[in-house]
Amino acid sequence: MDTSHTATIGRSHRGLTESMPPTIVQPPSPTDSASEDIDSETAMNTVYNLLNELGDLNRSNRHMAERLAEKFNTLQARPDKEQLLEEENRELRKNVEVLVGAIREQQGMAKEYEATLARSLEAFRAVAFERHEEISDVQQKYTELLRQERTLNERLRDENVVLRGKLKEAAAAIRLSLADAD
Repeated sequence: MDTSHTATIGRSHRGLTESMPPTIVQPPSPTDSASEDIDSETAMNTVYNLLNELGDLNRSNRHMAERLAEKFNTLQARPDKEQLLEEENRELRKNVEVLVGAIREQQGMAKEYEATLARSLEAFRAVAFERHEEISDVQQKYTELLRQERTLNERLRDENVVLRGKLKEAAAAIRLSLADAD
């Protein structure tokens, strides 16, 4: 999995605070993501971390937009300082460009999150299917063992009936021989 998004997010936060142009994250190419083997825990951790980073970046962008709106309102309230207004207007335009770049970066990150989530869900489905197959196999083995146990119990019952009959015959023969001996 491409981990360059972490460094990019750091650059985008610096871009917001230092008025540097943001770096746009490109989603992983289909050949890279298709060939990767991702386990469920790693995928979920990655998705969780990426969502947290996206939330942090979004909060930072909102804060910057609020500051820009406040500056704009302040400048509009002072029409006598036209030069200051123009200078602030240029700064606001730069900040808007930074925000637009950050939004594009967020869109790229959202696409990466979607791809990661899709891979994670596919991994979960595969694991769930494997577990289902394993459970079915164990149930079939258990059913077979129960059938074998029933067959053995029936055979033992039949043998027990035969042995009881022979024991009764032997007991009767012993009683008869003891009665004849007296």
